[in-house]
Amino acid sequence: MPPHWMSDPQGLALLEAAKQTPEDVALRLVLSDWLEEQGEQEAAQALRASLRAPETWVALPQEVATRWWPVTHFHSGWPGYPAETSDVETFRKMPESGWLAALRLVGVLSLAGPSAVRLLGSWRQAGEFAAIPALANLACLHLWRCSETGNTLVTQLTHSPVINKVVSFDLWRNHLDASAAQALAKSPHLGNLASLLLCRNEIGDQGAMALAESTTLTKLRFLFLGVNGISETGAQALAQSPRLGHLTSLDLWQNELGDAGAIALANSPQAANLTFLGLDSNQIGTAGATALVNSPYLKSSLTLSLTKNPLNLSTQNRLKERFPKADVSFCN
Repeated sequence: MPPHWMSDPQGLALLEAAKQTPEDVALRLVLSDWLEEQGEQEAAQALRASLRAPETWVALPQEVATRWWPVTHFHSGWPGYPAETSDVETFRKMPESGWLAALRLVGVLSLAGPSAVRLLGSWRQAGEFAAIPALANLACLHLWRCSETGNTLVTQLTHSPVINKVVSFDLWRNHLDASAAQALAKSPHLGNLASLLLCRNEIGDQGAMALAESTTLTKLRFLFLGVNGISETGAQALAQSPRLGHLTSLDLWQNELGDAGAIALANSPQAANLTFLGLDSNQIGTAGATALVNSPYLKSSLTLSLTKNPLNLSTQNRLKERFPKADVSFCN
């Protein structure tokens, strides 16, 4: 039986508001107070603790935190997996209490490092993951720093119906290679996915090509692929992909695109809907920047980030004139 407050109109309204604006810390605190009034002290405490739980907090480099938070809301924290609970049976027995009740509310699961390995590694098959009641409304899944086990865990998740409702999937720094990207691209359970964050992995061009060729990621709007060893080949695949036409944000910071990669993106009709394009630290010079300036497809309202590229002052000024929101700081 679900908690009685799950059927209360006020509780459902607060729940829906929290899901719609998960970055609103004040709203989550109001929700915590309301839960406490309903006698759900453990759930209230867990929701408050999610704002500061060390298991769920990952400090981000400042230059990317400002780009990521509208999608992944790192800075708010999320209900996390308690370190003392390390097996699936214990997890299964906690459907209505503590942090798991809060998880049911906000639909977000954050797992970091050893906690993720202990928990997800204890599932022998995907069906066990899907059978846990508290995960029925899972909307956001954050999985960080899983070291060499990352590929196995992610591949396992892509076969699980528990991710059917997931709209935000954050897989920051998990040593994922192209095989993980291919599994994500082919998963039949990610049809609702709107945001995919794969920064600081190792998917390379093959992984980028797999995502570009995906026929299942039809609702994807935010794609973050920074620090993945992607070259002009991967950029060209993305530029030619019908998926790019649906994206509003594409971040490829600190890869190896070079001028050729920038030119491919600038010449892509699929890039017309982008509102943010991150190309920081990609060895893009005058030729690539000129293609961006002359692109008939990129909107002038585009937020273009080109920091730490070898661009002379004249080229920087042309970029700023063409894209008033362009960031060309720290360029040579």
